[in-house]
Amino acid sequence: YIVFGRWKSDAPMLTVDRIDRAKQEAVQNRIKGLPLAFDLVKLHRLSFYGPYKRPYQPHETIKPLNKALDKILSLLEEKPILYQLWSAKQRDWQRISENAEVYFLIEAIDKIVLDAQKQLFEEGLDKADPLMIKAIRWKLERLKRE
Repeated sequence: YIVFGRWKSDAPMLTVDRIDRAKQEAVQNRIKGLPLAFDLVKLHRLSFYGPYKRPYQPHETIKPLNKALDKILSLLEEKPILYQLWSAKQRDWQRISENAEVYFLIEAIDKIVLDAQKQLFEEGLDKADPLMIKAIRWKLERLKRE
Protein backbone atom coordinates (compact mmCIF):
# COMPACT_ATOMS: atom_id res chain seq x y z
CA TYR A 1 0.00 0.00 0.00
CA ILE A 2 2.87 2.36 0.79
CA VAL A 3 4.51 1.86 -2.60
CA PHE A 4 1.20 2.43 -4.36
CA GLY A 5 0.70 5.63 -2.35
CA ARG A 6 4.22 6.81 -3.15
CA TRP A 7 3.54 6.25 -6.84
CA LYS A 8 0.28 8.22 -6.66
CA SER A 9 2.15 11.13 -5.08
CA ASP A 10 4.84 11.02 -7.80
CA ALA A 11 7.69 10.10 -5.46
CA PRO A 12 10.83 10.73 -7.54
CA MET A 13 12.92 7.90 -6.13
CA LEU A 14 10.37 5.14 -6.71
CA THR A 15 12.06 2.71 -9.08
CA VAL A 16 10.55 0.07 -11.32
CA ASP A 17 12.49 -2.53 -9.33
CA ARG A 18 10.74 -1.37 -6.16
CA ILE A 19 7.37 -1.58 -7.91
CA ASP A 20 8.19 -5.16 -8.98
CA ARG A 21 9.17 -6.05 -5.41
CA ALA A 22 5.97 -4.51 -4.04
CA LYS A 23 3.92 -6.55 -6.51
CA GLN A 24 5.74 -9.71 -5.47
CA GLU A 25 5.23 -8.88 -1.78
CA ALA A 26 1.52 -8.34 -2.40
CA VAL A 27 1.28 -11.76 -4.06
CA GLN A 28 3.27 -13.45 -1.27
CA ASN A 29 1.15 -11.82 1.42
CA ARG A 30 -2.08 -12.63 -0.43
CA ILE A 31 -3.03 -8.97 -0.74
CA LYS A 32 -5.58 -9.21 -3.48
CA GLY A 33 -6.21 -6.27 -5.69
CA LEU A 34 -2.74 -4.80 -5.91
CA PRO A 35 -0.87 -7.07 -8.38
CA LEU A 36 -2.84 -6.04 -11.47
CA ALA A 37 -2.77 -2.39 -10.40
CA PHE A 38 1.02 -2.64 -10.03
CA ASP A 39 1.20 -3.73 -13.69
CA LEU A 40 -0.36 -0.37 -14.59
CA VAL A 41 1.85 1.47 -12.10
CA LYS A 42 4.93 -0.03 -13.73
CA LEU A 43 3.80 0.95 -17.24
CA HIS A 44 3.16 4.48 -16.00
CA ARG A 45 6.56 4.74 -14.33
CA LEU A 46 8.28 3.42 -17.47
CA SER A 47 6.51 6.20 -19.39
CA PHE A 48 8.30 8.90 -17.42
CA TYR A 49 11.66 7.42 -16.42
CA GLY A 50 14.19 5.68 -18.63
CA PRO A 51 17.21 3.56 -17.89
CA TYR A 52 19.32 4.75 -14.97
CA LYS A 53 16.24 6.59 -13.59
CA ARG A 54 16.65 9.46 -16.05
CA PRO A 55 13.40 11.44 -16.40
CA TYR A 56 12.13 11.47 -19.95
CA GLN A 57 11.61 14.65 -21.91
CA PRO A 58 7.90 15.26 -22.67
CA HIS A 59 8.21 14.04 -26.26
CA GLU A 60 9.80 10.80 -25.05
CA THR A 61 6.79 9.97 -22.84
CA ILE A 62 4.23 9.75 -25.64
CA LYS A 63 5.12 6.33 -27.03
CA PRO A 64 5.26 4.55 -23.65
CA LEU A 65 2.10 6.34 -22.44
CA ASN A 66 0.34 4.92 -25.49
CA LYS A 67 1.35 1.46 -24.27
CA ALA A 68 -0.07 2.18 -20.80
CA LEU A 69 -3.33 3.46 -22.30
CA ASP A 70 -3.53 0.32 -24.48
CA LYS A 71 -3.34 -1.80 -21.33
CA ILE A 72 -6.07 0.28 -19.68
CA LEU A 73 -8.38 -0.03 -22.68
CA SER A 74 -7.75 -3.77 -22.75
CA LEU A 75 -8.55 -4.13 -19.02
CA LEU A 76 -11.74 -2.11 -19.35
CA GLU A 77 -12.83 -4.33 -22.22
CA GLU A 78 -11.95 -7.55 -20.36
CA LYS A 79 -13.65 -6.46 -17.13
CA PRO A 80 -17.10 -4.98 -17.84
CA ILE A 81 -17.77 -4.31 -14.15
CA LEU A 82 -14.54 -2.32 -13.94
CA TYR A 83 -15.58 -0.30 -16.97
CA GLN A 84 -19.04 0.30 -15.53
CA LEU A 85 -17.73 1.45 -12.15
CA TRP A 86 -14.79 3.45 -13.57
CA SER A 87 -16.73 5.29 -16.27
CA ALA A 88 -19.78 6.26 -14.22
CA LYS A 89 -20.21 10.01 -13.95
CA GLN A 90 -21.28 9.61 -10.32
CA ARG A 91 -19.10 6.84 -8.92
CA ASP A 92 -20.54 4.35 -6.49
CA TRP A 93 -17.62 4.36 -4.02
CA GLN A 94 -19.45 2.03 -1.66
CA ARG A 95 -19.59 -0.63 -4.36
CA ILE A 96 -16.08 0.14 -5.60
CA SER A 97 -14.61 -0.26 -2.12
CA GLU A 98 -16.10 -3.76 -1.83
CA ASN A 99 -13.52 -5.06 -4.33
CA ALA A 100 -9.87 -4.19 -3.68
CA GLU A 101 -8.79 -4.96 -7.24
CA VAL A 102 -11.43 -2.66 -8.71
CA TYR A 103 -10.57 0.06 -6.20
CA PHE A 104 -6.83 0.05 -6.95
CA LEU A 105 -7.37 -0.28 -10.71
CA ILE A 106 -9.67 2.74 -10.71
CA GLU A 107 -7.14 4.75 -8.73
CA ALA A 108 -4.37 3.73 -11.15
CA ILE A 109 -6.43 4.35 -14.28
CA ASP A 110 -7.46 7.81 -13.07
CA LYS A 111 -3.85 8.85 -12.46
CA ILE A 112 -2.52 7.47 -15.75
CA VAL A 113 -5.29 9.07 -17.82
CA LEU A 114 -4.83 12.43 -16.07
CA ASP A 115 -1.05 12.35 -16.50
CA ALA A 116 -1.41 11.39 -20.18
CA GLN A 117 -3.78 14.33 -20.70
CA LYS A 118 -1.31 16.69 -19.03
CA GLN A 119 1.53 15.49 -21.26
CA LEU A 120 -0.28 16.77 -24.33
CA PHE A 121 0.23 20.32 -23.06
CA GLU A 122 3.94 20.06 -22.29
CA GLU A 123 6.53 22.02 -24.24
CA GLY A 124 8.59 20.14 -26.79
CA LEU A 125 5.91 17.77 -28.04
CA ASP A 126 6.70 18.90 -31.58
CA LYS A 127 9.61 16.43 -31.35
CA ALA A 128 7.22 13.52 -30.74
CA ASP A 129 6.02 11.23 -33.50
CA PRO A 130 2.82 12.81 -34.87
CA LEU A 131 1.23 9.37 -35.24
CA MET A 132 1.88 8.66 -31.56
CA ILE A 133 0.31 12.00 -30.62
CA LYS A 134 -2.71 11.19 -32.77
CA ALA A 135 -2.95 7.72 -31.16
CA ILE A 136 -2.78 9.07 -27.62
CA ARG A 137 -5.48 11.64 -28.37
CA TRP A 138 -7.73 8.94 -29.83
CA LYS A 139 -7.21 6.70 -26.78
CA LEU A 140 -7.87 9.56 -24.37
CA GLU A 141 -11.07 10.33 -26.25
CA ARG A 142 -12.15 6.72 -25.74
CA LEU A 143 -11.27 7.03 -22.06
CA LYS A 144 -13.61 9.92 -21.36
CA ARG A 145 -16.00 9.11 -18.56
CA GLU A 146 -19.79 9.32 -19.01
